[in-house]
Amino acid sequence: DSIMQKTTVDDFLSMPEAVELSGYSRRQIVRLCANGDLPSARKLGDRWLVPRQELLDYTPAPRGPVPKKKK
Repeated sequence: DSIMQKTTVDDFLSMPEAVELSGYSRRQIVRLCANGDLPSARKLGDRWLVPRQELLDYTPAPRGPVPKKKK
């Protein structure tokens, strides 16, 4: 048995809600949406609908140079 979950409008946040919930700036969230880091994000006109759970689960990639492997 597989249970299909239906996506509803409650599963998405407006940009101000996403900023408040996550602590990220508007610019950072737009970048996450545009780059596909939040795959369910949807753009309606000039506004983004931000997927609540994907935003909460998002973990940024490490920054800086890749550590060298020891031989």
